[in-house]
Amino acid sequence: MGGVTTLRVSVFARPRVALSVVACSLLMIACAAPGTTSTSPSATTVPTVTLYSAVEITASWQGGATGSPTQTKAFTPSTHPGQLCPATTMTLLYNAHGSDLQIGDSCSIPISYAVCFPQGAGQLVAANGGSATCATDPLQTSFNQFLFGSVTTGSAVDTAISLPANPSIILFYCDTGSTFTAPPLSSAVGCLGK
Repeated sequence: MGGVTTLRVSVFARPRVALSVVACSLLMIACAAPGTTSTSPSATTVPTVTLYSAVEITASWQGGATGSPTQTKAFTPSTHPGQLCPATTMTLLYNAHGSDLQIGDSCSIPISYAVCFPQGAGQLVAANGGSATCATDPLQTSFNQFLFGSVTTGSAVDTAISLPANPSIILFYCDTGSTFTAPPLSSAVGCLGK
């Protein structure tokens, strides 16, 4: 009798071993064990994005002046991935009668801009009711504190931004290959480009 029992155990043991070998073989193929071909999708490459400096123009109109600013300070970054209109191609005009800011572009590419008022210079108000005041350090101004617009090639646009008497503004824009960003979306005001 003992032999029959042993025989039964060995009969049941062999299918388990065979089943285990088949299961392990299937798992190795499905999991792409070393030396086997994988059918899973390959990893995708994530593009590298870099934060570049934006063009920055600070302009003010003093003593009741209209037209072009009485004082300007401009910064055009030397490093940028796309086409960039230098700050010198931009025209800023203040119309005291309509209290409107006009922005012009004599460059060959359109420009999207972000504008805010320096601290202590009053309140910048857009026709849609939005307002924008720069942070003490303008490069730390929150994204939602800017008013945005765009200028097409070789034109001037009325921004529908009302300015008080003797206004000051800070205007930022990026090159064609980048996207404007500001805190909390990034560490500082700038342009995200490849």
